[in-house]
Amino acid sequence: MQSLPLIATLFSLLSARRKIFCCILLFLSFTSALLQFFLILTFYPLISTISQAGEAQIPRIPFLPHLFIFISHILPSASSNAILISTFLILIVLSTVIRTSEIFFSLRLSALIGNDFSKRIYSILLNQPFSHLADTNSSCYINSLTTDIDQVVIIINESFLFLVSLATVFGIVAALFLVSPFQSICLFFIIGSSYLSISFFSRSAIHRISHYIHSSSISRIKFIQESFESIRDLILYRLNSYFIDLYSSTDKSLRFARARAESYSSVPRILLEGFLLFLIAISAFYLSLSGSSRSALSFLATFALGAQRLLPSINTLYSTATNIRRYSSSALTIYDIISLSAPSPSSFTTSSSLTPLRSDQSFRSLVFSNVSYSYPNSTVPLLGGISFSLEKCQTVVITGASGSGKSTLIDLILGLLQPSSGTITVNNNLLVQSSYNDDVLNFWHSKIAHVPQSVFLSDSSIAANVAFGVPEHLIDSDLVRFSLDLAHLQDFVASLPHGIDTIIGERGSLLSGGQIQRLGIARALYRQSEVLILDEATSALDPFTESSILTSLHEMKPKPTIVMVTHREHSLHFASLQLKVSNGHVIAI
Repeated sequence: MQSLPLIATLFSLLSARRKIFCCILLFLSFTSALLQFFLILTFYPLISTISQAGEAQIPRIPFLPHLFIFISHILPSASSNAILISTFLILIVLSTVIRTSEIFFSLRLSALIGNDFSKRIYSILLNQPFSHLADTNSSCYINSLTTDIDQVVIIINESFLFLVSLATVFGIVAALFLVSPFQSICLFFIIGSSYLSISFFSRSAIHRISHYIHSSSISRIKFIQESFESIRDLILYRLNSYFIDLYSSTDKSLRFARARAESYSSVPRILLEGFLLFLIAISAFYLSLSGSSRSALSFLATFALGAQRLLPSINTLYSTATNIRRYSSSALTIYDIISLSAPSPSSFTTSSSLTPLRSDQSFRSLVFSNVSYSYPNSTVPLLGGISFSLEKCQTVVITGASGSGKSTLIDLILGLLQPSSGTITVNNNLLVQSSYNDDVLNFWHSKIAHVPQSVFLSDSSIAANVAFGVPEHLIDSDLVRFSLDLAHLQDFVASLPHGIDTIIGERGSLLSGGQIQRLGIARALYRQSEVLILDEATSALDPFTESSILTSLHEMKPKPTIVMVTHREHSLHFASLQLKVSNGHVIAI
C-alpha cells in the first residue's frame, strides 16, 4: 500500500472527536505557514534598511504595505524603522509560539490516537474465538501490541509533521516568490528535485527494510520468550553460550536494518545543507567581486534566511515520507487486526430457545448430540459422534490415552471450540460461539470454573492469584482462605511470613508443581461456580492429597457438578459417568 492511501486508511479509523482535533491541528499549521510567509517578506526590507542606514522603504510587495499600516495604527508615533523592526519581532514571537504549540499538540494527539488504537487492538484480540488465538503464535500479538502500535504512532506523528512542514514550505516559497519569482523557482526546483530523486531511488529499498524489520521484531520476541521458558534446559545442557550467540546475531541484524533505514532519512539532509551553503557562499563571493548593490546583498540575505527555514521543512517532508514507508508493514498489520470481526451468527446453526435463560437461573444440564470436531482446513474429524448428557451435581470422569482428544473435548464443553457438526445445549439452549456476547455462552461461562493442565500464575500475591481478575481492594480474604483450605493449601500458606500476601514469583516460580495445581483449584473454588471442570488438575499431586481434595469437593454444600480428566484409576470411584476417549470416539461406560 502506498503512503497516502495508508495514511488515509489509518485516519478513517479515527473517532469523530479525534478527527476534530486533527482539524484544529490543520488550522494551527495554516496559521504557522501564514506567519512564516509574512516573516520572510518582512525580513527583506529590514535587511535593506540596516544595510542602507536610512529610513525604511517598504517595497511594493503584495500584502506587506497593508501589514505595516496595521502595525502603524498600533504604534502611531513610531518611525518607519521602528514599525518595521516591531513587525519583525512580533512575527518571530507569534511564529515561535504557534510552532511550539503545534508540535506539542501534534505529539499529544498522536499519543491519544496511539492509545485508542492500542486499546482497540487489545480488545479485538481478546474477543477473538479461542481457535483463532490458539493457532497464532503469541509473539505476533505481543509485537503488534508493542512494536507495531508504537510504529503506527510514529506514522501518525510523522503524518502531522508532514502537514505542518508542507504548510510551512508553501508559506516560505510563496514569500520568496513575491521577492523574486525566478530565483525562488530555481531554489525550490534544486531542493525539491534532489529530494524527489533520492526518494524515488530509495523507495524499494525502504520497503524491503520495513518488511525485514517487522519480521525480525517478531522473531526476536519469540526467541526471548522461548529462551526464558526453557531456562532449566538451557542451564542443565549448558546452552547459554549458544543461545546468547543466536540472540546477538538476531538483534544485530535487526539494529543494522534500523540503522540503514535511519540513514535514508538523515543523510540527504546533511548533503543538501552543505550544497546549499556552498551555493550561498559562491553567490556572496560573486556579488562582492562584481560590486553589486546593497539591495542585492539584502536579496541574498533574504534568500539565505528563506533557504535556512525551507531546508529543514523540506527535509522533514522527505524524512516523514521515508518513515511512513519504513513502518508501513506495522501499519498494515494493525489494519488487518482491526479488520478482524467476530464470526457472524448466521454462519452457525440456530434453534429457538425452548427455555429462555435468566442470569439467576441454575445450571441443569449439558447435552452433546452427535457432536463432531475437525481442525480448521481439515476434513478428517478428530472427534466424532459424541453423545452424552451431564446433569446437575453429577461427576463425569474423562479418561483416555495421551493425544486421544481429551483436552479438545474439554474445550468443546467449555464452549471455546465450535463443533463441526452436531449440537451442544445448556439447559435446553443451543451453545454456539456466534459472538463474544452471546447470551447462552455468557450464561454457561458464568456457571463454570476451569482448572487447566498448566495453571497460569502472575507475579503477585497468593490472594491476587486466587482471586484472579478481581481488583485488589475488592478481594474477599475470608473466601480466599476458605478456597485455600478446600484445596489443602492452608498449612503451607499459614507457614509463610506474609501469608496470603506472599509474592509467588513469575509463573509461580517459588512454588512446587503440586502447590501450583492446588492454587489453580483454589482459584476455581473462589469463583463459587456451579460447575467445576478439572483438566488433569491433580496430575502433580500424590494419590492421598488428590483423594483428599476430591473428597472435599464432593462434600461441598451445595455439591458442584464436576467434569474431570484423569489418568488415575483410583479417581474413577467418584464418577457418576465415565467417558473414555479412544480412536476419535467418546464411549460412555
